[in-house]
Amino acid sequence: MSILRIGNSGKLGVLTGIPPHTLPAEAWSEGQNVRCLNGSLHKFLGQRVVFGTPSIAPYWLLPAPLAANYYWLYAGLLKVYATDATAHYNLTRQVASAGAPTAALAGLGAGNLSAGAYTYKITFVNANGETQGGTTSNTVTVAAPATDGQVALTSIPLGGTTVTSRKVYRTIAGGAQHKLVTTIANNTATTYTDNIADASLGVDVPTTNSADWDYAANADQNWTGGNLGGLPIINNGVDPPQMWNPVSTSTRLAQLSNWPANTFCSALRVFKQFVVALDVTKSSVRYPTMVKWSHPADPGTVPSSWDPADATKDAGETTLDETPGFCIDCLPLRDLNVIYKEDSAWGMQYVGGQSVFRFFKLPGDNGILSRRCVQPFFGRHLVFGRGDIYLFDGQNVERILAPKQRNQLFNTSIAATYYQRAFLALNPEQREAWFCYPEVGSTVPNRALVWSWQENTFGIRDLPSVAHMEAGVVDPGVAQNWDAQIGTWDANTLPWDVRQYNPVRWKALLASPTNTKIYQVDQTNQFDGSNMTAYAQRTGLYLGTPASLLQRNLVSEVWPVMRATGPVNFYIGTQAVVDGTISWSAALPFNPMTDRKIDYLSDGLYHSVKIESTNDVSWELDELGFNVEPVSLY
Repeated sequence: MSILRIGNSGKLGVLTGIPPHTLPAEAWSEGQNVRCLNGSLHKFLGQRVVFGTPSIAPYWLLPAPLAANYYWLYAGLLKVYATDATAHYNLTRQVASAGAPTAALAGLGAGNLSAGAYTYKITFVNANGETQGGTTSNTVTVAAPATDGQVALTSIPLGGTTVTSRKVYRTIAGGAQHKLVTTIANNTATTYTDNIADASLGVDVPTTNSADWDYAANADQNWTGGNLGGLPIINNGVDPPQMWNPVSTSTRLAQLSNWPANTFCSALRVFKQFVVALDVTKSSVRYPTMVKWSHPADPGTVPSSWDPADATKDAGETTLDETPGFCIDCLPLRDLNVIYKEDSAWGMQYVGGQSVFRFFKLPGDNGILSRRCVQPFFGRHLVFGRGDIYLFDGQNVERILAPKQRNQLFNTSIAATYYQRAFLALNPEQREAWFCYPEVGSTVPNRALVWSWQENTFGIRDLPSVAHMEAGVVDPGVAQNWDAQIGTWDANTLPWDVRQYNPVRWKALLASPTNTKIYQVDQTNQFDGSNMTAYAQRTGLYLGTPASLLQRNLVSEVWPVMRATGPVNFYIGTQAVVDGTISWSAALPFNPMTDRKIDYLSDGLYHSVKIESTNDVSWELDELGFNVEPVSLY
């Protein structure tokens, strides 16, 4: 007998879609919740909740760093909030307060108003609440109630599309506090005659606005945006773009200043001092290949114009019609803004003068799968494309998937109906890119193909039904002192004397609308307190020499070289022919802290091995050894 060692268990990672018997011995043919780090195969760490319970189901995340504060903006379908890791602040746009009505004596004879001076205010009411009192009307004076004691209001302001009713408030004679007169149960009437006595007035006029104006985002479109000189600008493709200006927990989002009326865009991004809109709709007419850009913004401000007809401004627009695909997203690359369409990539380069920008098609026909599917990558772009994953430097394409991997991912794994919900994110702490997508049968991304660019290996990770992933500075609000630790030394996966919050190290967060949670990844050995299943499997493994393909092999022992904080299970299988049925053993428990090897007899032409954990444990595998004895087929 001899021990056949297969080292570097993390050398090649999980290579799905490729016939297992053609893979090198170090490769894994299947896996779930495993990654490769430093040449070893590791169980993925899990995730835990940060920032407490979000006030809404989060679909999108955007870090908003300031000199003294670091906010995370999180957007839902209807509302947008921000958190400073302690409290949650509603940023949802609000119905603007009403203008002033016009007040005059009604001339209708005797009335219930007392002699004295009066002013009025109007509020708007929608499904979410009521605005604060609007602009104060002119003053009207009732001098003789017995002959002219009623007031006529005209030009009562109308609200926007969400306003369902309005309320009229008035002072008492000679007073200053406005109190409820009546509710106008529509958003059409512009006149009202007031004949209400002071003693019959109702509650005081609101001094704060509770009339949120809900957004109309959807899970397919989701949000895009960025920080323009420190000012977050966001867009959902259905409502006008929004700005958080100034960045303050007391400031609500509002429509981007100077944005043209009746105009919408599918994606909005920042390039230099410009804001760029893609796939533009103007007055209900959609221009899917249109690129529209603003006048450059001064530091700390938003663009002053989007008008391409204004010769004094650098705003403009053009269409990229050489290829038929829609404009999807864009990202700066050195001095270019690379615009990704469904079927191509285009350069947008600042040239100044009358043209402002020049546009030109870049080499290749490499499009993008959906919005949020491109990330900066060491002077290049990493792109989750339509049918491929590739690196792009503006000229050259480097594919990172083998052909059969591509076929399985795009033809078998991704749910075709919901592909537009896929996204690409970076996990910089682990030097990984996560290609997140909904599997067939799922409507929300629930699986990530994880590429370690340092190891050039792939892993597979389950996702807790997430809509977005973003990296930034995270203070999870969890003390890492002695009293806060639980469990044993061996079970603690946190590094000694290292803060969880480190302002120079970015952490990756997941937004899960299904669970209404924001998670930090690479935390604990569980998924939010629940055990995960993690396994790596290799089938079609031939343990003989290349010259002895008609030779069965008898395996009597398996020697895992690994570390773990508890027991894991191994399974051993055999195949009589390539792609034949695998005969698996029962679970073979193995605890690296107490065991050295696994005793089991398996006889076959091809062998299979699987390592699996379903408990709160961490593990990493360096190599496997097999005690092999050749057995003749004849």
